[in-house]
Amino acid sequence: MRTRSIAGIPLLLLSLASVQAQINTLDRPVNSLFQFGAGAFLGLPFETGSLSYRLETISAEVVDFGGPTPAFTVHLYLGDADFRPTGASLATFSLAGPALPSLSGPGLPDAAVFTPTLPIILAAKTAYVFTIEPTAGNLGWLETSAANGFTTSLADPWQAPAGLINSGDSGASWMSLAEGSYPFREMSKIDATAVTVPEPATMTVITGSLLAGLAAWRRRSVSV
Repeated sequence: MRTRSIAGIPLLLLSLASVQAQINTLDRPVNSLFQFGAGAFLGLPFETGSLSYRLETISAEVVDFGGPTPAFTVHLYLGDADFRPTGASLATFSLAGPALPSLSGPGLPDAAVFTPTLPIILAAKTAYVFTIEPTAGNLGWLETSAANGFTTSLADPWQAPAGLINSGDSGASWMSLAEGSYPFREMSKIDATAVTVPEPATMTVITGSLLAGLAAWRRRSVSV
């Protein structure tokens, strides 16, 4: 059992399994590349299965497409019925390594790996959108054809809708093109661990017990 903190609130989690790639298209062939830059944001939609998950990393075939040094932020949002980002950002991410890979070398570059800056729990059967939001430079996100499908957990399948989720006005509005209009998926891999989250009543009992134990320990410490 692990204790994690979200927004300063202790959260007791019980891992149900090891880290797994819940969605994976990195093992599919490359069929296209979507170029985007400052003020043009791109999103990766997905929907969780029947369990809650702790998000570990998201790997994406995003590259430096040349020109000015790229600057960007990376976010996670809830998705609406059309998988467009809605509401405030739920999480931000840091890039593993000093910079994005480029297409200058032979073969495909390794995928960029993004890690949440704070622990984030994904709710069951919920739509999310992972976004890359450039403020400078030119980026490219390699894509695979929707016909190539994707790999997901057989025990608890996730969904990875094909199509295009993007914004041309720095996130003020988002466009959602369904698979029929844009038959590609951004190449990526989402690693997450299934967890159980105690019910609120259980959390109250656990928290109360922990506080009582801490108070007793403090009293013993003072009396020594």
